Amino acid sequence: MIKKNYKILKLKLYLNKIPLPGFEGISFLNLFQFLKEVFVKGNFAIRSAAVSFHFFVGIFPTLIFLLSLVPFLPVSGFQEYIINFSENLLPEVLHEKLENTINELFFKRYKGLLSIGFILSLYYASLGINTLFTAFSQSYQIKLKNNYLKQQLLSLFVFMCILILFILATLISHLNEEIFNFLFSSESNLFFQLVNFLIQIVLVMLGISLLFHFGNPKSGKFKLINAGTIFSTFVIIIASAGLSFYFKHFNVYNKIYGSIGSLLISLVWLNIVSYVLMIGFELYAKIDEIKNKFIKS
Repeated sequence: MIKKNYKILKLKLYLNKIPLPGFEGISFLNLFQFLKEVFVKGNFAIRSAAVSFHFFVGIFPTLIFLLSLVPFLPVSGFQEYIINFSENLLPEVLHEKLENTINELFFKRYKGLLSIGFILSLYYASLGINTLFTAFSQSYQIKLKNNYLKQQLLSLFVFMCILILFILATLISHLNEEIFNFLFSSESNLFFQLVNFLIQIVLVMLGISLLFHFGNPKSGKFKLINAGTIFSTFVIIIASAGLSFYFKHFNVYNKIYGSIGSLLISLVWLNIVSYVLMIGFELYAKIDEIKNKFIKS
């Protein structure tokens, strides 16, 4: 028994000495203890369910809003770039459904969108972010809350920032492809895909950092690289890859539910993303709180 306790203590001391890259001095042991604490106090199941539902509701308004901007972008075939760019971000099953939806929406040519309908699309598209901010405000670490109007405006602002990031990422991806096709042979395709993937990771991290920064009323200086963002980004990537593998090889939803199965898969994925974002935010808020206390002292 004593020998077993000694081994556990030795393992804890070892894990406590290993700092995680980009986690601002947090060790493996610190991260494990933190995750254990937030799972007990976080009440993530209910909060992530609400957020994922509103994200789901906002998918089609977002697509309509985005595609209504296509005529103003100096790029032809933009919907194809959106489809190609989203291929690395979404599970394969969802990407296939998204491709069909984008093509359908694009070729319908919603001409009257720059009107009240356009404004409503913008509102509903930002609804998911607004709900996410509400979920962030329910964190046991957050004492200061934003008022209703300020949160609505912040939600719209962050939504527009993320939309601009998405458009930039799509255009950069297309530009990279053109450059690589011009300068290199087809043998460099793997390198091109790697560069594109790294650009996508950086832009996803920037989007998550914006969510965390504006979701915490007591946030200090904006930081792209922080523990919460790194944790959320890589867990979402791993979870998306795992979910894609599962539904590709063990999928029973479409067999049982038919086309409705795709909706269930979408909700499962959005729920996982919401869950991870809230855990990442707790980590971000915790470190921010410790830093603020240190500065005041």
